[in-house]
Amino acid sequence: MDGIVRHLLILNDHLCQARGGFLGTHCRRVGEFSAILAETLGLPRREVKEWKLAGRFHDVGKIWADLTGPLMKPGRLNAEERLMMESPPIRAMRWWWPSLGC
Repeated sequence: MDGIVRHLLILNDHLCQARGGFLGTHCRRVGEFSAILAETLGLPRREVKEWKLAGRFHDVGKIWADLTGPLMKPGRLNAEERLMMESPPIRAMRWWWPSLGC
């Protein structure tokens, strides 16, 4: 794994854990399940690693989310809550993208 990506992954794990223990654990599980799915599909080893990495980062935008709000709400979200939940991926992209050299 590229050094910068490895360091970003470690930082992401720490941020997710600090934000709420379940978020970090959830992201690691999604990464593991993604890798299993990729292996089951017969993808090359490099792609399996990419799927695992994508799974680990899939919720990175929720670091900024209000965990007492819509993220934890049972049932359907109203329009305002839905907009709140759609913004974390945009924030994450703006935050991580430059670090990845894009």
